Amino acid sequence: MRKGYTLLEVLVSLVILSTALIAVYQVFFQGFGNLEKLHRYQDLYLAANNLVHEIELIEDFKVNREKRGTIRNFTYEWTAVPQGPLQIMAGFEESPSMFTLGLYKIVIKISDAGKTRPREFILFKVGWIHG
Repeated sequence: MRKGYTLLEVLVSLVILSTALIAVYQVFFQGFGNLEKLHRYQDLYLAANNLVHEIELIEDFKVNREKRGTIRNFTYEWTAVPQGPLQIMAGFEESPSMFTLGLYKIVIKISDAGKTRPREFILFKVGWIHG
């Protein structure tokens, strides 16, 4: 009766073990890569959300208004385009001025210098132009 393992059995077990460790290593570091990508997307959507809130505060639009800039290390541009005919309205109570009321389509384009593909968000907002 022999005790112990042969050299061939040890080599085969080492090949199986190293193959399993390589697979675990690849899955582990691929997970880190995906986590980094997820953080970039999360930052991009937070920046876009900040832009949406900034745009929601705007009430007086000029026709085809646009803006470019950077926010949280992302470059963005947005344009506000009137949808359909604008309605001319009279001012309220003490304000005799006239203004034009309309629905605006706002297109936001945001990117992070090629790390992820550029994203485009579309929202609609009621706004007016004084005058």
